[in-house]
Amino acid sequence: MSSDDNNHSKKVNKTRTVVLSVFIDLIIAGLLLTIFVYFQHVRHMRVDDGGIITTDRPKGNEDTKKETGTDSEDSPDDTDIVDYGDFGESFPDVFAPAGTVESDENHYKSEDISITITENYSEYEDYVAKYYVFDVYIRNIENLYTVASTSRRPFTELVENSGAVAVVSGDYWKTNAKVAVRNSDWILDAEHIDGDICVLYENGVMEIISPYEYDPEYFKDPATGVYQIWDFGPTLVENGKAVTDFRDHSDISGRNPRSAIGYIEPGHYILIVAEGRCDITYKGEKVYSKGIRLVDFARIFEELGCKVAYNLDGGDSAYAYYDGVILRQDYERANTPGQAPREIYDIICIGEVE
Repeated sequence: MSSDDNNHSKKVNKTRTVVLSVFIDLIIAGLLLTIFVYFQHVRHMRVDDGGIITTDRPKGNEDTKKETGTDSEDSPDDTDIVDYGDFGESFPDVFAPAGTVESDENHYKSEDISITITENYSEYEDYVAKYYVFDVYIRNIENLYTVASTSRRPFTELVENSGAVAVVSGDYWKTNAKVAVRNSDWILDAEHIDGDICVLYENGVMEIISPYEYDPEYFKDPATGVYQIWDFGPTLVENGKAVTDFRDHSDISGRNPRSAIGYIEPGHYILIVAEGRCDITYKGEKVYSKGIRLVDFARIFEELGCKVAYNLDGGDSAYAYYDGVILRQDYERANTPGQAPREIYDIICIGEVE
């Protein structure tokens, strides 16, 4: 072999060595990044054998105070300061005396929770809507919590794992969401979002964040105090005013079963689940209900005094539960031989905690 061939062979081997070294460095960097993300954002998340995600829910601290929300001028309560430990100071008369529980088919009261459930009908020009309103007061933020699964599960199974008094369906996080936070832990992470998200902070404030406002570094900072993030939408109420233009959501704006969450003040929330795709009885007559339009749904939250309201997954995924009774479910599948109601990924719960 000539000296030129030897030199060429050495150059090729050197190039291969450099490429291999760079490749190994990239693998190591990727592993380190994965470990960093795990310990920063997922270390509290555990998945049991059934796929149910469990997280460490934060505990209220009466000595800890934090300013609410983001620095945005549109933040609904950006000058308020709220104790983590006791929202009940703002409405002391709604709870039961310490150590007691009062409950019936429409009310539940303990020293930490007050829930009033009403069955409602609204008559519009061309249809009638039936819906359940959960008027919820909580003393501590951890009395409003979530249960999520990595795979779709029967609603009843999620409820059984929740220990909750009242439950509504969530945002179907595993399918379309970009980000998801459950009980202060990030279970789905992205640098960008496609639409509005709903953020509930540990201090009880809830606000809507648009894609232009979303700063992942800010929201992942523990000092920000993010407790839940739901990513479905659209926004129904913002700054106390109902949204009236849903042209960007024309595919879902018509009459459908629905689920949504609203915010009045820290510790006071409204959950509504609307019936649909089933028969309802109104003024003594049985009529078929397709559900409720988004524009009418939004107006209900505004009329109830919500500063913010956010649409969650609806249709056959809209469920409501209270004290052992399923108020709303996927009737079409439930009443079809050989089928079962739609399985979902997550629920929003109101319940007692230690």
